[in-house]
Amino acid sequence: MRLSLILLLLGTIAPRSNAQVSKVEPAEPRWSQTITVTYDPGGKDAKFNLRDQVFVVMFLYYADHPGHAWGRMEKAGGVFRYQFVVEEPLDYITFHFVTPSSWDLGAALGIMINRADGVPVCGAYSQSMTQPFLDPQYKQRFEKEMALCPDNFSAYADKWFVASAFDRASQAAMVAEDMKKISARAKGEPADYLHALSAGYLMLNQETQSRAVLRKMVERFPTSPLTADALRNYAYHFYADRIAGPGRDEVKRMELELIELHPDLDVARDLFSSLFPEDQEKYPSRLSRPSPTSGCKMSLIIPCPTLRSPRLTTPASKKLIAHRCCWTKPLISCCKEG
Repeated sequence: MRLSLILLLLGTIAPRSNAQVSKVEPAEPRWSQTITVTYDPGGKDAKFNLRDQVFVVMFLYYADHPGHAWGRMEKAGGVFRYQFVVEEPLDYITFHFVTPSSWDLGAALGIMINRADGVPVCGAYSQSMTQPFLDPQYKQRFEKEMALCPDNFSAYADKWFVASAFDRASQAAMVAEDMKKISARAKGEPADYLHALSAGYLMLNQETQSRAVLRKMVERFPTSPLTADALRNYAYHFYADRIAGPGRDEVKRMELELIELHPDLDVARDLFSSLFPEDQEKYPSRLSRPSPTSGCKMSLIIPCPTLRSPRLTTPASKKLIAHRCCWTKPLISCCKEG
């Protein structure tokens, strides 16, 4: 599960259809293809007009990490367009449309990426359950993911999370049944399996068991993005579910241990960026991110398109686009490299 955490349900369920405002062509892109993203200001419910300066912010999902990039859209024939090359190993992309001062939430859309042979990449169906909005057809998407990639245990955590929005009454039973299935199927204890267990235990109100799984992840997979995801997911549930006890203090110690042991890795930087300011001051300045506009010819400050995992701090690959973005609550700051 690349994104284990959605902090708020508000804004994650589609407010309206985007079919008349935004689109991507081809609709089922493959690796190495160039896609064209279109925003139509003349479409019904479009928030922007042709006088605006419109940008597209792209959230890029890979097998083991997310990233993001952005670009200024060009006016052509009464619409805004932007082209982008889909490079391997991308499996899913979401698009958000913004101006320097506003954001058209309803125009957001996501696309699954296919391999060169036309088959969806592992993780694509799983990501489509939650991106850019929670999908009420999540069960069907989950089954398609399992048909392609039966050992993608992270998909279970996505499924369980979406169930909390659409099938709350049966969520606990679903989680308990699924956890028995994956425990019987898993070969050893890979990181994505432990990640799913940690999330499942939290959803079943078994905080102690979840914390025990986190200890395993920190010990066995300290540099895995899934470990950082699981730690942040625990922190969210601790506050959102008002969990009592010493658990949060122990998990915080795990976070700080990873930061101290691996200060130069993205995992440590992502965890560091999520600490409270008073905790950040205790750690080396090399963990602090540079100013988003440092060394930039052009900068853009936009409303945060989605309040999701802190791992979205990961810069977009320079191979994909010569822009970088930094996560700054509650904004995303992007700049064109100088």
